[in-house]
Amino acid sequence: MTSAARQRHDKTVKLLIDLGADPNKADGNGMTPLAAALMRDHVPTLEVLIANDADLEVPGQQGFRPLALAIAEKKYEAARALMKGGADVSISSGTEGLTPLMVVAAQTGPAEGSIFLPGSTRPTDIAKDLIAGGADIDAQAHNGMTALMIAAANNSAPMIGLLMDAGADPGVKNAQGQTAEDVANLNDNQEASQAIRVLSLSRAPQAADGDSGGTAKQ
Repeated sequence: MTSAARQRHDKTVKLLIDLGADPNKADGNGMTPLAAALMRDHVPTLEVLIANDADLEVPGQQGFRPLALAIAEKKYEAARALMKGGADVSISSGTEGLTPLMVVAAQTGPAEGSIFLPGSTRPTDIAKDLIAGGADIDAQAHNGMTALMIAAANNSAPMIGLLMDAGADPGVKNAQGQTAEDVANLNDNQEASQAIRVLSLSRAPQAADGDSGGTAKQ
């Protein structure tokens, strides 16, 4: 079935399932039909598999779960199909413990607007989908990094703005005791640092004592 999924033969996949084939059985290389379909970014095959109880959380390449893998490979339509099918938008995977939001934050940079064709799906679009689906914005990887810190490391003001508008906490600290602004400054990413500082100050009126400083996440 994996071979049929890899070749985008959704009707063949459906026939095999109807004949009793296991939609979760991996091939000799350890690839499941779901992984093969998402690597080809083929939504019809994914929809067949999802409708027939394919496991949406089984780890695959480098320990990535399907949604994180689809995003890492920039198979964004596959990622959307997985989200629609109920894939967990906050679960971490891979050796570093990355969530899907962290993975997509790593794909942004200061020039995002100039490297994607008009009308094409951008990393920030997928981030919006993840957030709308309930992604944990302040989740931390094994090293304490958050999606906001990763965006800061990549000097991505658009992603920083999106995350902070959605409630990301700039005061969370990683395992080295660094905040997102610290990460930006360590990488000499002035755009990111300024974006975090300005957006943090914009929240200041909400504090009764006027203190705009963040607090470490416990």
